[in-house]
Amino acid sequence: MTKSRNTVPIGPRGSKQRLVLELALETTSRRSEIVRLGPQHVRDGRIRIDRIHGSRPVDIPLTPELKTALDAMAPMHLTYLTTPDGKPRSPHGLAIDFAKWCDAAGLPARCRLHGLKKAAMRRLAEAGATGHELMAVSGHKTLSMVQHYTAAADRSRLADSAMAKRNTNAVYTNTAALLYKRGKKL
Repeated sequence: MTKSRNTVPIGPRGSKQRLVLELALETTSRRSEIVRLGPQHVRDGRIRIDRIHGSRPVDIPLTPELKTALDAMAPMHLTYLTTPDGKPRSPHGLAIDFAKWCDAAGLPARCRLHGLKKAAMRRLAEAGATGHELMAVSGHKTLSMVQHYTAAADRSRLADSAMAKRNTNAVYTNTAALLYKRGKKL
């Protein structure tokens, strides 16, 4: 959403805005998963998330950023995110509030909560995570959905990585012979 997470204009550590940002970005979670998360899902440095929409549940390590955001919030309810009167937030209400926070921060209109899930998947892909590793974090059951989220991964870095894997000392057959196409010399 911005250049540096330290300058994210959505909210300082300890704010609900910052917690929503970290939950979405660090867990690749949907809004309907984020609103159900609470202290009971965190144990021994890990967070367990029951995914929805046919995805598998995941048990992933807490990142330092997410741990800091969770530690900055005083757990008072079964869910981290509540309305001002202490009720759990709805997924729709969270999406509306997040859009308002982004608008108030002066971010482009395209900055919405679901974009953080895609950004998290892309970041992991760019860091070298395999498709199966991404599935283990996101809960997706198929590689095709993972590819949907990571299609925009840094293509030049991936191309550099692929080319670096070539064996430049390999002996190829017929390298000394002329190449022919339809019986004609090229």
